[in-house]
Amino acid sequence: MRTDGISFIIPNWNHELVLSRSLRSALVAGDHLAEHGVGVEIMVVDDASRDGSLVLLRQAEALYYDRGMRVLALGKNVGPSAARNIALTRVRFRYVVFMDADNEILSRNIHHFYRSIRDTEAAVVYGNIMIYQEPGGVEFCSHESYSNRIFVTNYIDNFTLCDAEQLLDAGPFWPDHQTPRGDWELFLHLATCGRRLVHVPMVFGLYCSHHLSMIRDADQDPNSPDLRLFRRIYHQFPEVRDRFHLNTRHLRYHPDLGYL
Repeated sequence: MRTDGISFIIPNWNHELVLSRSLRSALVAGDHLAEHGVGVEIMVVDDASRDGSLVLLRQAEALYYDRGMRVLALGKNVGPSAARNIALTRVRFRYVVFMDADNEILSRNIHHFYRSIRDTEAAVVYGNIMIYQEPGGVEFCSHESYSNRIFVTNYIDNFTLCDAEQLLDAGPFWPDHQTPRGDWELFLHLATCGRRLVHVPMVFGLYCSHHLSMIRDADQDPNSPDLRLFRRIYHQFPEVRDRFHLNTRHLRYHPDLGYL
């Protein structure tokens, strides 16, 4: 059983130019949690980057080791889902924040999400994500509670707070190197296995999108092979699925108000 606290897991592959933004926000969030007596570590999994990422990360580890900064350098590229799974087996704390290297977490809200996952005993709690598009514009995602619509399209970003014990027990990310939809598959898997995913109506963090962001890769042909595969696994009989009870349907929670 892991110690109660939060581990930030950040997989990185050739994101040297934006990585410092993600690291800085995780460090500030860690300081905020420490003020509330919550244990923190920040584990960056470098997925065999070829740019200057690893040099930057080793320097950051040396500077911020006392603030929980850790680097796990993989010898070969395994993809983000497998990298997250490896980190899940190495982290110290029970709860994990999955961040991408181009995410920024909103530090002043993280303790509310920590309270929420402990109160609800959910496998995942998630909040609103603000997506900054280049060259301009802002949109939101992850701002809806879990509903049957998710069997048709994913609207929850991987940028979440999770219970590592529940993920390892139910089965974590599907380590398919070819699909950018590993987060969607995980959310479908957890819900159909009886786990709860709870929406907290607060901003969790920021996603700074650029022309090569993976969030754009996921917005692809609705008849793509991986989408058809997910429907084959989880939604092959829509009229039956709509009648099934899900423990997680329409769960919204605020730590100061309770279930909404």
